[in-house]
Amino acid sequence: MLTRIISWLAIVGLIAVLPLPLSSGFHLALQVLICVAAILMVLEALDLGKTWLAGLFVVVAAVFNPVITPGMPRAIFWLLDAMCLSLFLMTVFAFSRKPRLSIASITDRTPGSQSL
Repeated sequence: MLTRIISWLAIVGLIAVLPLPLSSGFHLALQVLICVAAILMVLEALDLGKTWLAGLFVVVAAVFNPVITPGMPRAIFWLLDAMCLSLFLMTVFAFSRKPRLSIASITDRTPGSQSL
């Protein structure tokens, strides 16, 4: 659930940046948010066994890491923004997990009953 919330926050942040000029504080906060969301998506992709997608998100986390790339020109950031936006949108719909079903007890003769 946390991965889904953070990825939607990253999507909203990436959409908000497209038409607007960036201040340095917002640019740094967006880089941190995208980097954290990419790391969480790496863990989610590895959990689902999609290593190629995990590799893509490792690259996204490295590109948007504020320590490695402290400042990017506006044109390059806009291009990377559009590519990451499409990647995050794709994974939000690709990572739809099915809820886990409860397992019936093997020791209870009448499953679903409550003991007094």
